[in-house]
Amino acid sequence: MMHQAKLYVVLLAFMLGWHGLPERVFAWDYTQSANFGILQPGDHVDFTVTPPKNAKGDNAIVTKGACDQPGGFIWVGGPASWNGTVPPDFAAQHIGRFSGEYTYPGTNAGRALTWKMDTEAEVVKLETITDATIPVDRTRKKLGVGEKVTLTLEGATGSQVTWSLTGDGSIYPSSGSSTKFTAHERASGASVTAAYKGKTYTANFSVVEPSGIEMEREPGTTNWHINGTASAGFKGRAYITPNDVSFINIEMREQSCVGIGNGFYSDLNGAIHPIGDWGKVIAGTETKPNKDDFVDTVQSDSREPPFSYGTFTWPIPWEFRVGSGNAKVFKTVTHYQEADDTGKITISKGGFSVSKNADDPTSGY
Repeated sequence: MMHQAKLYVVLLAFMLGWHGLPERVFAWDYTQSANFGILQPGDHVDFTVTPPKNAKGDNAIVTKGACDQPGGFIWVGGPASWNGTVPPDFAAQHIGRFSGEYTYPGTNAGRALTWKMDTEAEVVKLETITDATIPVDRTRKKLGVGEKVTLTLEGATGSQVTWSLTGDGSIYPSSGSSTKFTAHERASGASVTAAYKGKTYTANFSVVEPSGIEMEREPGTTNWHINGTASAGFKGRAYITPNDVSFINIEMREQSCVGIGNGFYSDLNGAIHPIGDWGKVIAGTETKPNKDDFVDTVQSDSREPPFSYGTFTWPIPWEFRVGSGNAKVFKTVTHYQEADDTGKITISKGGFSVSKNADDPTSGY
């Protein structure tokens, strides 16, 4: 018979011994054990206490059951049976002990019979955490080129864990409880697998390259202009997209290009944009990650009247590299300026623009 009362108890405590709990001074009438082997969070586990039949062939009736070994695993059941699901944060070596009483129909020579149930399990969990702290989701599997991630097989005996990589990138070391995955320098996919006691645990990563920039005026600066002239400018700061990965392990620079000018700026037609220096990308903030470490001065020259209509464009290739690897262009960022016959100038780059009339007062950055 199954006792109908629900009993909430605890199983699989993380202990190296019985943590000072006294052993019974008499022999148990019945002992049972269960080794659940290697488990993962979310796995279901259960057991039933099954004392043997008596000499008459009567089935035992378990009347009491409790957990002697405390822990953090809540189990639901009655005195004879328990069942539960491994919680998310339970990776460790676990030992548990249950005990109770049982009887048979009729009498038992004036005393209850005792039972003991020993349990053990090894709960392991593959954890990943990015080196980059921005974006704040450090368990993400979408990475920027060159990003680094530490993978740990929590709860496992490190000397028995081996690591392997499928796809691009690199891992080091190839054994031990943890390894470091470094994403490839180009968009790619990769899987890192831990092998442990005949089982495997895999994390799949997607690696993306920079795809664009969003430029803003540098905080604390103002638009530039010289009164009485056709002139405009600003100091800009670029942020690299996409912004749900980290690009702190790349460098960027502007490449050379040929300018196109007409009208008021026809003298600039064919002007060469110089190659820039390699610059770093820094973390930035959660709302504005992947910040270019360089402040870009974006401005026209200053021209005296008479004014007339004209435009000038620099289609500037932006390129990135990981470490000292090969460079790759990822975006053409247009520097564009336009003048009208009143001397009003509009200048833009990377999605940010400013305008100044010739008679605006002089302002600095």
